[in-house]
Amino acid sequence: MLKLGRKFKICAKSNRGVREVNWIYKSVVVECSTGVEDMAKAIADKAEEMLNKSYKLVTMSMVGEEKAILVFKV
Repeated sequence: MLKLGRKFKICAKSNRGVREVNWIYKSVVVECSTGVEDMAKAIADKAEEMLNKSYKLVTMSMVGEEKAILVFKV
């Protein structure tokens, strides 16, 4: 089961005021309760799918043994 997260932009402060940075991130939660090997395959499949949409995997975090949060950047 996949849950799509949010897209968000980051604003950066500088000595000239606040400006918008054109980094767009998207988070995706991957859930798999059938084992570690299936989780690894689900993560790899999602990373490849997002790469085809021009997103690059930036980081990921495991939440227990059944969930992983993947963060992608355009």
